[in-house]
Amino acid sequence: MQFTYEINPRPVELGGGWRLRLLDGNEEVGGGVFPLVEGNEDATNALQAAFDDAESEAYAWLDSKGTAADTIRSANKNATTVCCKSNMSSSISNDSRASSNS
Repeated sequence: MQFTYEINPRPVELGGGWRLRLLDGNEEVGGGVFPLVEGNEDATNALQAAFDDAESEAYAWLDSKGTAADTIRSANKNATTVCCKSNMSSSISNDSRASSNS
């Protein structure tokens, strides 16, 4: 089994923020919506905080599956953060793949 996740921007008319998809192979098995974090007056910081929440949830899910979330986190943290801050319209996804410990 290959466990991955995607974090995609949500349309502003739906409240903005991010949508998390948890994937087992090509099948979505969970996820959630992460709206902009309230109380943060700076839009970029609110967007980043919402992304960080989504990413944290994704790593917790990967950890629960016995995958190498720390390796994925180290390899992708800088790239996803830069992408998140600079281009809301592009999809952010985790291309690293990990297998479960059977």
